[in-house]
Amino acid sequence: MSLAVPAVAGAHVRIGTLAVDVHVRVLPASQPVPFTVTADSGSRSLRLDVEQGHRVVVYGYLGEPMLRVDGRGVAVNDASPTAAASGLVPKSGEHTGWKLRRGAAVWRDPRLQALPRGSERARWSIPVAVDGRRTRIVGELDRVPRPSLWPWLLLALALAAGGSLLALSREQRRLREGCVVLGAVSTLAALVAATGFAFEAHATGSRVAAVYLLLFAVGGAGFAVFGPQEVRVAAAAWLGLLGLMAGLAYGQVFLHGYVLSVFPATVTRAAAALAVGTGAAACLLGGLFYARLESEPQALPR
Repeated sequence: MSLAVPAVAGAHVRIGTLAVDVHVRVLPASQPVPFTVTADSGSRSLRLDVEQGHRVVVYGYLGEPMLRVDGRGVAVNDASPTAAASGLVPKSGEHTGWKLRRGAAVWRDPRLQALPRGSERARWSIPVAVDGRRTRIVGELDRVPRPSLWPWLLLALALAAGGSLLALSREQRRLREGCVVLGAVSTLAALVAATGFAFEAHATGSRVAAVYLLLFAVGGAGFAVFGPQEVRVAAAAWLGLLGLMAGLAYGQVFLHGYVLSVFPATVTRAAAALAVGTGAAACLLGGLFYARLESEPQALPR
């Protein structure tokens, strides 16, 4: 069982943005409209979904039509400066007008990208035409205060120190049991955090990362329970290492105010801190178990 596997997998999986300082909100329309708009705070992008039988045209910051969604699909005006600034079309090249494109109507609108310095909240609006009738998509940018780092750091350190107290025991059995329990707790905590990110509406790489984490956790648990006696503690330490690495990978949640998870920010931060603290303790106990085993081979349980 190679401890290098998560690093290899991590090289191919980008978790992406997990927490941000500014939350993008779309405000309810003042009257019924045949479309829905959702915002992704991680990329500050918008998605427009239009009901069948209706046409919606989105206008740019110069008042030019930039995006059209109707029964034929999604079309982009390649002559629109806003479309170019949004990344919908190349900024240079020949402009021929409307071009149909595959996929949903998703774009990073420049009007959502900046919150004025010193401001805690700002309103944005995007003019649209619904079946020829002009209206606006309106929303807000809210600055979310950053959390205090030290309480979570203290929690992780306290968990690591508390679990490591078992290292004072001279009994191999206590080291083994402590490593198994702490490794399992660390991985479960990491899976809780990963689940919250995976089920967030705009998650992409987080879903793939959660599947990898689950597969590695199941494999490690299988070795810890059903593997040869001499590798069970190593498997438990592996679970601790897995949780520790995942918890550290989620470090963004301690530095930014708005966490992109279906779980509350406090729950996500607590799960990440728990994964780091107990994972570190499990690795320590596992390493100490085998270090003592080198000098006392007869200590291996049968």
